Amino acid sequence: MCEAIDEMRRDAREEGVQRGKLMTLLGLVDGNVITIDQAASSANMSVADMRAELDALRAVGTS
Repeated sequence: MCEAIDEMRRDAREEGVQRGKLMTLLGLVDGNVITIDQAASSANMSVADMRAELDALRAVGTS
């Protein structure tokens, strides 16, 4: 039981780290510090996926 909880915690932590990296990259793109191509490359994502994430972030920010 404890091993399952520890694994869930590790997974949640990793997801949080990845989400934080993505949010940072998207902020840099929005601030015109880096291009969306550079952000996608850094996150190992396609440009289309990075653009979709950016659009979703903007949608949340305007609601």
